[in-house]
Amino acid sequence: MLYGKMLYALIDKDAEGRAQIEYKPAKQIHWDGSNAHVIAQPKSDLDIEVKVDACLELIDYLKSEKPPSGVVLNKTKISLSPTKEYRLGHEFERTKEILGKGNSAGDIVVVKDKKTGQEHAYKTMMISYFRKEEVKCWVDMSDSGCVPALYLFKIENNKVSIHMEILKNAKTLRSIIDEHMAGFYENAENRSLVKPFSLYVLDGALEAVTQLHNKGWVHHDLHGGNVMVQKTGEEKLGVKVLDFGLARKLEDYNGLNYRGFHADIGEIVRLFSALYTGGLEFDNVLDLRKNWKDKLTEVTEMMKMNVDDRKELFCLVDAALKVVHPNQVEEYRQQVKTELGKAMGQSEKEIMRKVVAILFPEDFQPIHQDIEDSADAMGDFDVADSIFLSNHHDYMDHQGDNHDLDLEWTANQVTDEYLEMVRMTLGIDLH
Repeated sequence: MLYGKMLYALIDKDAEGRAQIEYKPAKQIHWDGSNAHVIAQPKSDLDIEVKVDACLELIDYLKSEKPPSGVVLNKTKISLSPTKEYRLGHEFERTKEILGKGNSAGDIVVVKDKKTGQEHAYKTMMISYFRKEEVKCWVDMSDSGCVPALYLFKIENNKVSIHMEILKNAKTLRSIIDEHMAGFYENAENRSLVKPFSLYVLDGALEAVTQLHNKGWVHHDLHGGNVMVQKTGEEKLGVKVLDFGLARKLEDYNGLNYRGFHADIGEIVRLFSALYTGGLEFDNVLDLRKNWKDKLTEVTEMMKMNVDDRKELFCLVDAALKVVHPNQVEEYRQQVKTELGKAMGQSEKEIMRKVVAILFPEDFQPIHQDIEDSADAMGDFDVADSIFLSNHHDYMDHQGDNHDLDLEWTANQVTDEYLEMVRMTLGIDLH
């Protein structure tokens, strides 16, 4: 809620006939930004005049310009009514699944289109919190492959609602840093995956940010909860960027938005350092820029990181912080790709299989179990099925009662086709 003073203007002419405007303060009034696009209840004669004029202006605009109340961007996911409406409880229904919370928004929930049966994510926010840049940036990025698809946005009473793609088999970098990095430090073999995985994510994040900047935008909010790693195949991980609520133009009437650009690059480096070191995450971009040498020195010494890895980490962070213009990003990314190629060597598939197995261990048993159940339902199956199910039972025997992950065995179950599907989805070429 905002409290302020209403100003009214007196318009007069000077001796030469030029307009003069004098602003006079009126009495203090209460203004609640959430009252946008709702029925007003004026509290004074002056307030009545202001509200009536504003409402009539809106009606005139609707009559003359005929703007739509929403836009469908994917007709295969959204089925409008004959009257071009899309309403909760009519054209789509809410499920019990909740995906999370957005900035200044309520729960992000899963809903289902009643006609197509397609499920998608649904969030709403007050019009007073909505920024048009969110949708403009999202639409511009729709063909980049780095963002979830936007299906529909529309006005609902005093709110804006957004229907979007559900990213399946995906985890935020926040959850990976907080919950899954420990799996990389269980033994020496797993620990050897940290560097290639960190560089892989850094390369994917740079690709997403490059696409964003090429479209003329800065994200301005690339924290760990707004960057996701999606399993798109058995040896492939895709990097997706979410939530464009704070997006701004890369260039405006003031020129290049250096603050937003530097924030995007800095946030990516913060996430990269947290992955590479297994947990060191700078407080913010300012902390990174001021204290990166001291903090990285301390944590790498404590970890007993070898000299080559420490040198690589310091060089990559230092080089990133020297990127001051969008036309320098590609050169930096080539540096990252060079280090990534060295880290992967000739074992890219094997490395990525193991990384996928650590991050998504829950996907292997259910997939195998579904196939076994389907085979049982069919009554008979061929020799290949028998061999596969035999391997599945071997997997269960490997797991034992405590279900600890046998990384080597699990990684061997990841097929070349699965890895190729992931690679094609992310679009990162390591060769």
